[in-house]
Amino acid sequence: MADAPKEKTPRFRSPPYPFVGLEKAIERARQLHKAERDHPVPVSSAVKSWDYNEKSSGGIQTVAALKHFGLLEDEGSGKARRVRLTDLARRIILDQRTDSPERLRAIKEAALMPKIHQELWEQWKADLPSEETMRTHLVLDRQMAGKAPFSETSADDLIREYKDTVAFAKLAEGAIIPPAGQDKGGAGTGNKPRREFTPPPPPPQNEVVTMAGERVVFTDELTPNHHVRVIVSGPVDEDMLGSLEDYVNRQKLRLQRQAKDGPEETVTKEILDTMIEDK
Repeated sequence: MADAPKEKTPRFRSPPYPFVGLEKAIERARQLHKAERDHPVPVSSAVKSWDYNEKSSGGIQTVAALKHFGLLEDEGSGKARRVRLTDLARRIILDQRTDSPERLRAIKEAALMPKIHQELWEQWKADLPSEETMRTHLVLDRQMAGKAPFSETSADDLIREYKDTVAFAKLAEGAIIPPAGQDKGGAGTGNKPRREFTPPPPPPQNEVVTMAGERVVFTDELTPNHHVRVIVSGPVDEDMLGSLEDYVNRQKLRLQRQAKDGPEETVTKEILDTMIEDK
């Protein structure tokens, strides 16, 4: 009696994942933009902007990582292959505004662009379990579900990269789920229309721009084009409130002395009363 044929164990190809985290990928995108601007360039030129040799694995993996995050697109193949930064990448690296909501939204979108990142996010959101549990999911649970498993080494690399990306993109404060099929880390994007992106204009010269570490703690609009805004750094404590009260009192005395000169004042009594009432 002939032996029954042995059941073949499915063989899987190691799943793709970003070689570097999103923060590093954005830095690489910025380096590429500095060297090549928005022009489509050969892959060899792109990797040189990152100080890699043309055929180095690090350069090729960096190209793939930027594609995973939606920061790079390519067209053509072989020697005719060209890469260029995407609109998403340009939004992130060219928007220089402090705490820009559009830039933060773009970063959140890029963070979940890789398919494996979407899978991990759907599984646990920002409330991540232990690394042992995540490793079991990547190495064993995926295989039991008929998906390509990760090796333990690749799983550890992915876990480290994913946790760094989640923290950098502040996904715990809210996530942006990209449309399905956007991860292009493993294939070319083909020739497709490119949307033009115009960097946001610099803020008007008469508008106050917060610096690093500063925040707006109070705003009140008295009338259109007439408002008060209080910007602080550090905790709001007794010393800070005392300084604010001293300023308000000095300005009120100045207004009293200049009452006969008419209502055209930089700081009005209405503004000062508002600040005192809020305090």
